[in-house]
Amino acid sequence: MTTNFDFIPAEWAEVRADAVRAESYARTDPRSCVFHARRVVEHVVIRIFDLERLAVPYRSDLAARLGDSAFRAAVGPEIAAKADVIRRQGNIAVHEARTISPETAVNVLRQLHDILKWAAYTYSTSPDAVPTGAAFDPALIP
Repeated sequence: MTTNFDFIPAEWAEVRADAVRAESYARTDPRSCVFHARRVVEHVVIRIFDLERLAVPYRSDLAARLGDSAFRAAVGPEIAAKADVIRRQGNIAVHEARTISPETAVNVLRQLHDILKWAAYTYSTSPDAVPTGAAFDPALIP
């Protein structure tokens, strides 16, 4: 494995590209890392809404989707909480001047890894190819 996100299926090419891009920025540009991780979460959440045929909530933004009770029932509280951590950190990265540390970026990537393992196992056409027991490996960050 050359990245922590090599397991993402080919049919999710944009998600994989953004996850790998986020990982590539973790040490050199943590703000960009967190921004791209949030983008991945948004794409995955929209995909889950489509696949689960969930009604779009009163607003279609990420916060409303993550807070939607049908979405939370579909993904469970742990995945929803991880996605919300990334959403909040992504909002800080985009809208605030405070520094995003490399440690924060690595933590966001760890949460993203967990979300993507779960999503790929649950929704991809090749769940057996997902390394569900693999832990996020910070040594793979360039």
